[in-house]
Amino acid sequence: MPLTEREDQFQIVNNWTRIMGNHSIKVGVDLRYGRNLRVPSDTDRAGQMDFGDEPTSQNGTDGLGWATFALGEVGHGTNNQAFGRYVSTSTNAKEFQKRTFFYGQDTWRVTHNLTLNLGLRWELYFPEKVNAAGNGSLMNLSDGYMHVAGEGGIPSDMAGTSARARDSILASA
Repeated sequence: MPLTEREDQFQIVNNWTRIMGNHSIKVGVDLRYGRNLRVPSDTDRAGQMDFGDEPTSQNGTDGLGWATFALGEVGHGTNNQAFGRYVSTSTNAKEFQKRTFFYGQDTWRVTHNLTLNLGLRWELYFPEKVNAAGNGSLMNLSDGYMHVAGEGGIPSDMAGTSARARDSILASA
């Protein structure tokens, strides 16, 4: 099955350098805005059937998958037989995220043979936001439930809903 996926990232980057004596001071900023659309096709949408040998065996021995197929025994949940298909209820569930990065660096030439390089980087990832209610969910590790964006008082960016939500990870619906 074809996978529908589109990922975009818009980025603005700049760096500034100033040399003062034996110091080379650099600062920079990196601003990003990411968009993602992914409609997975994990298994066949038309369905997939597996025929095991158990229905035609005698207590688990000497069965034939072909004979199971001829009998039409599929999807009873026993060993080696199943029926499954993939169905997606949404084909436009998009997620968006702002990401910001800042850094500062000082390269100090202490002596002719010694250079000291010190720096600090700060990264800030904003919560992902979905394009409509029900198009994403937040796995809450504290209670084990999926908190659906835009439903039950959960905002579409799923941020700051509770102390439990801050300890959770984001999972696409």
